[in-house]
Amino acid sequence: MSREYGVTDKGFKRKDFNDIFEDIKDRLKSRIGDDIYLEKESPLRHILNSVSFEIARQWDVAEHIYASGYIDQASGKNLENLVSLAGVTRRPSTKSTGFVRFEGKEAGIQIDEGTGLKTGDDIFFNTVESVILDEDGTATAEVESVERGEDVNVGAGTITEFVNTIDDVYSVTNPEPTTGGEEKETDKQLRLRTKRILEQRGNATKNAIKQRLLDKEGVSSVTLKEHTDEVMLDVTVGGIGEEFTEEDEKDLHDIMDAVRAYGIKYNLYTPQSEYIQVGGYEENESVKILVQGDYPFDAELQIETAIHEYINSLEVGDDVLYAKLYDIIYNVGEWVYNIESLKLAKLGETIEREDISIDGDESEKAIIKNSEVTERDNERIQKDAGEGETWDAGNVVYIDEYLDPDRVIGIESVKDGDGNDIPFDYDDEYDTIVIYEDTEERYIYVTYRLKDIHIEIEMV
Repeated sequence: MSREYGVTDKGFKRKDFNDIFEDIKDRLKSRIGDDIYLEKESPLRHILNSVSFEIARQWDVAEHIYASGYIDQASGKNLENLVSLAGVTRRPSTKSTGFVRFEGKEAGIQIDEGTGLKTGDDIFFNTVESVILDEDGTATAEVESVERGEDVNVGAGTITEFVNTIDDVYSVTNPEPTTGGEEKETDKQLRLRTKRILEQRGNATKNAIKQRLLDKEGVSSVTLKEHTDEVMLDVTVGGIGEEFTEEDEKDLHDIMDAVRAYGIKYNLYTPQSEYIQVGGYEENESVKILVQGDYPFDAELQIETAIHEYINSLEVGDDVLYAKLYDIIYNVGEWVYNIESLKLAKLGETIEREDISIDGDESEKAIIKNSEVTERDNERIQKDAGEGETWDAGNVVYIDEYLDPDRVIGIESVKDGDGNDIPFDYDDEYDTIVIYEDTEERYIYVTYRLKDIHIEIEMV
């Protein structure tokens, strides 16, 4: 039975090295005879191996050429060339951006654009604007990372070192995490985005209508219901909610008129946004999650985002499932250890450990409008000797009030603004740090080793 190779009715079938070798061997035997010597040490066997290898490489090239013509199979530069026919380009990696706060001796000191800063583990940033210290001796400047990618998003309080010192500028820190650093778009992401764009360009299909409506700013969900007996389409658009205006309504009608098939009538509905609170309606009642091990600096933000994405992605009429939130939170990362407190309610109602029922007649959609992390823990803490003061040997430094002493296992390091170690001793009985030597620093930076922590987030 003959085998088919190359372009077949089932796609491309490549001939591999073994198939090539066997076919050449059989052809030789049919022409020369079965008694040819092809053992491993024979010269003819070495020649056949080399020829078969080179031919196999050509089959590999042929398979890649075949695959490069199909969006689901092409990869790398071939995929980029293919999607460029649709006007799509791969999204590049991006830099991380944020803000830092400088503090210095007096007003009027200028900090130039391009000033180099870095974290303790050598992630480098540059200021993107020139700033001057104000009357309080402080200034805030925007920064961007030198490198690109997810790894250059850093936590609050980590950009604390100067690449080159600036006279009379004592310290720098970033009060909030930096964000925006993303990896280059993967082949999978590029394929999916291209398909979505192509769907949007179509007309009359269900996907085309849905994708075009989702492109409108503020629209978070679209449901379509077809009434074939009346040639009627019910279109429910969620996400605009209470902010729905006449201009919004006109935009939605314009979109529908552009994509619907001729003669198809439709009804346009906008559901009421039913705001959900997670974790706390009463004061001091919030989600409490125990994390362990090497939890990331943005642990609270990751959990908050996961809860947001789940609830805000629900379709119109979908209930908010209490048990589903447990699954969502546990899957954020392996560092999530236990969920100690979690409750749900519609905004203004009594918060309970139960599902939230949403009207199933396409009149309501669950959504979290806003949220705020109410407590954030940081292992690295800046200690201030006081205005005009510096640290003398023997000075006692207490743990900050907001940091629970029971969580402190020990002190990893005490450093000055240049990252130099300052000798110290830690008295765990009295929760104090004693400096061994005088240091002409107003600020020192203490890195605590902490036990597992509770993350508390309150969402409204």
